Amino acid sequence: MTPSAPVVPTDNRARGGSNAAQTPGMSLVSRPVLLYQMALAPDKITSMLLFLRRLAEELDRRGWNLVVCAQSPPSPAVRELFAAPYIEFDVLDQNQGWSLGAARQLYQVLGRHRPALYIYAFNSVLRPYAWIARLRGVKRIFYNDHSSRPAHYRPRAPRLWKRLIARTITGPVEGSICISRYVQQCELKEGFLPAGSVHHVYNGIDYEGLIETGAGMREQYRREWNIPAEAFVALQVGWLTPAKGVDQLLRAWQLVCSREQDGRRAHLVLVGSTGDREQLRQYQELAGTLGLGAQVTFAGMIPMVAGAYAAADVYCQMSQWQEGFGSVLAEAMALGLPTVATRVGGIPEIIEDGVTGYLLEQDDVEGMAARLMHLLANPAQGRQMGAAGQERARRLFGLEQMVAGYLRCLRLG
Repeated sequence: MTPSAPVVPTDNRARGGSNAAQTPGMSLVSRPVLLYQMALAPDKITSMLLFLRRLAEELDRRGWNLVVCAQSPPSPAVRELFAAPYIEFDVLDQNQGWSLGAARQLYQVLGRHRPALYIYAFNSVLRPYAWIARLRGVKRIFYNDHSSRPAHYRPRAPRLWKRLIARTITGPVEGSICISRYVQQCELKEGFLPAGSVHHVYNGIDYEGLIETGAGMREQYRREWNIPAEAFVALQVGWLTPAKGVDQLLRAWQLVCSREQDGRRAHLVLVGSTGDREQLRQYQELAGTLGLGAQVTFAGMIPMVAGAYAAADVYCQMSQWQEGFGSVLAEAMALGLPTVATRVGGIPEIIEDGVTGYLLEQDDVEGMAARLMHLLANPAQGRQMGAAGQERARRLFGLEQMVAGYLRCLRLG
C-alpha cells in the first residue's frame, strides 16, 4: 500500500513557532526534526499521546519540530490535540516486522521529513529500522522500549553468536529509553545494546487532568452502571485477556462476595475490550457460573476512564504477564485509590507494598480476595493508602517528569 500523505501539510511548519520565529536566520522549515515512529493507531487520546504533545511543546522551545508516524491517521480528537505548527502526523501502516513493504514505507517517510533524530517504539529493537534510518542519513537513532514480557519470562544472556547478530542489527542505535527499571534490566541482561546506552524513564500520566476530569463523576458512573451509592467497588482497566488475569480476578471476587454478609455491597467493574467476542462471552459465562451476575459489570470501552476511577473504592490489577510498567495503576493512584496488584514486571516499582496498596503473587486468588476484603472492612486505611498513592503518583509519574527524562536521555535538555 502506498503510504498516505502527511495529515498536516509539511509547509505548515513555516507558519511560525513560539521560539523559532525569534531566532535570526531560522525558519520553521529549516528546524531540525525528531521523528517518533510508533506501531499504534492514534484513534483516541491516551497518556502516550499526551506525552508526545508535551514533548512537542518542549522541542518547540528548543527550536525543533516533532513528526509522529503512526499506523493510521489521527482521529478528530487527536488531530485537535496536535493542532500546532510544530507538530506533524504521517502514516506508516506497515509498522512492524521485516517486510519489504514496511522497509520501503519507512524509507519514504524518512525521505519526506529528513529527521535529525529518529525514535522507534512499540516494536522490537531487532528490526531493520535503525539501518534504514542510517541509510537515509539520520545521525541519531533511539529505541523506546514499552515491552511487556511473557508470564514466566526470565531475562537471560543469549549465546555469543546470537548477541553478535543482535548487536549488528542494533549497530546504529545510540541508546534505548525503557519505561521502567524492570524493562531496563531485561535489556541489560539480553545484551542487544551496550550497557551504557540503556536508560529508564517512567511512563507519565496527566495527573492534573485526571483529577479535574474525574471530579464529580462518582455518582454519575455508578448510576450508569446501576451500582448502589453505598457499594464497595473494585475496578480493573485493560484488555480482557488471560494476560491480565481476568479469570483469576473473577474467582477472587466470588470469594469476596461469598464472605461478605451482604454480597450486594460488593461490585466489580471491568473496563476494557477483548478484541475477541468469544473471549468476552467466556468471561461473562464464567461470571454467571460463579454466581456473580449481579456483582460484576463488563463496562467495555468508555469515553472517560477517569470517571471509572472516581466511581471505584479500590483498583486491582491481576496481571499474569510481566507488565512493562502499568500506567493504569499510576492513573488510579492519581485519583486516590488504594491498589492491589500482582508482583510482576514493573508493577512493584509503582506500588509501595503496605503503603499505597498491596502486592501479591501471580496466581494468588486467595490473597487477592483477602486484600480486597481487608480494604472493604477498613475504609479508613484504604483512604490513607489512596492519599499516599496520590502523592507518589504526583511525585514520580507525571508527564513533566517523563518529558524531562526523555530530553535528558536524548541530550536535548
